[in-house]
Amino acid sequence: MTSHTLRVIASTTKYNVIMTWRFFSWTGFALRFATPLMTLGSAWVLFNYVYGGRISTEFGPAIGSSGYLSFITIGNAFYVFTFAAAFVVGRVMFWERATGTIEATFMTPMSRLAYMAGIMTAAAINALVDFISVFLIGLVFGFQIATFNVPLFIVGLLLTYFALFGIGLITNAITLTFRDRVTTANTLQVLFMVFSGIVCPIEFMPLWAQAIAKTLPLTYGIRLTRASMLNIGTINATSDILMLILLGIIYFVVGATTLRLIERNLKRKALFSVF
Repeated sequence: MTSHTLRVIASTTKYNVIMTWRFFSWTGFALRFATPLMTLGSAWVLFNYVYGGRISTEFGPAIGSSGYLSFITIGNAFYVFTFAAAFVVGRVMFWERATGTIEATFMTPMSRLAYMAGIMTAAAINALVDFISVFLIGLVFGFQIATFNVPLFIVGLLLTYFALFGIGLITNAITLTFRDRVTTANTLQVLFMVFSGIVCPIEFMPLWAQAIAKTLPLTYGIRLTRASMLNIGTINATSDILMLILLGIIYFVVGATTLRLIERNLKRKALFSVF
């Protein structure tokens, strides 16, 4: 069983990586950077020309020694990683239905979770290109690394990846049920963008916004990455790692269970290919 699962993950990963680069589009690649470029550009203008390069005494310790623009760059890099990785998994079943292959896919004996994991792995590999690209773009806007804790960076990235996989499974269940991907994806993008601390530390948000932020794995992934690069002493890395593990398990269990129940219901009612 383990060998079969690994083969499914490996073959699915290989297939999706090849297909992504075989039909690579510079236009599509560039569009993924529209939001980060607007955010970084706006932050650069505000910081340098509106506020004269100054930050408050309360804000300084929350963003680390490298400055506000480095803080913003890391947040946007993680946002691009999320958009390029998690949302690919969230649209798998929508495209399977749209291309007419969903019934054949569900008739195979392979593990659905292994299939999804392979797609997520391929998406994460491709998303690393976007992730690194945002850091390179950030150099133009003044991005600087104060320190680099490699183990903390890798742990934060992998745990965030696992939690996003669970969110992708939940999103698939939603798209299978409501036959919609655009509204779901746009809602999640806005939710992550506003409440994950991409442009502002969550400690400076209203209490109700902080409550939402604490349920999003991206919040902790961004904090861990900033802790590994910006030497922010106010971040408790151990606490964030534990929260990421907990959220990852919760999202994965909910996503896997929901997807299995919805698949069973669609099989029973023969609604796989019905729009």
